[in-house]
Amino acid sequence: MNLEPYEQEILKDFEEGKYEIIPHSEKERQRLKEIAARTLRMKGRRANVRLSELDYQAIQKKAMQEGIPYQTLIASLIHKYTTGLLIDRSSETPVLEGDLDPYEQDILNEVEAGNFVSDNLSDAERDRLKEIAARTLRMKGRRVNIRLTEFEYQAIQKKAMQEGLPYQTLIASLIHKYTTGLLIDRSSETPAL
Repeated sequence: MNLEPYEQEILKDFEEGKYEIIPHSEKERQRLKEIAARTLRMKGRRANVRLSELDYQAIQKKAMQEGIPYQTLIASLIHKYTTGLLIDRSSETPVLEGDLDPYEQDILNEVEAGNFVSDNLSDAERDRLKEIAARTLRMKGRRVNIRLTEFEYQAIQKKAMQEGLPYQTLIASLIHKYTTGLLIDRSSETPAL
């Protein structure tokens, strides 16, 4: 377990018996239960986000692997991101072949093969590339509705404002980065996949 220095100090003091556990009175315990129940009943806010078809399919697949609804997975990503548990590594990581969707990979392969020089393309190859581009442009996005707590809703709006983006765009970007392995879960320091 990775602890910050101040957390290590607290743990050491606790283990040395420097802290005393004070049990709550029944009245205090009841008060805390009521607060928790109110928190769970709090109506959240709805956020509507448009995702590319590829990101929509990818987030559904990840959610299925986790055994949860994709909207819940998205809300969890937003919560982790706004509380600093997810680190965006997209700016420090070069794009790797595994980070590309199939259409992007086709285009990369064509560029690497030198097929974007018009003199080297046959009519069939040019038609194939046009079809790939047209297929990508035809892909309509999916509108996704997510329920967020008021705290998460305000936090994602604040983050989006700091980045100069509409919050819906930031959410769509987080989902894309998550599905391509560009977010790191700080608690495990591994890609959030």
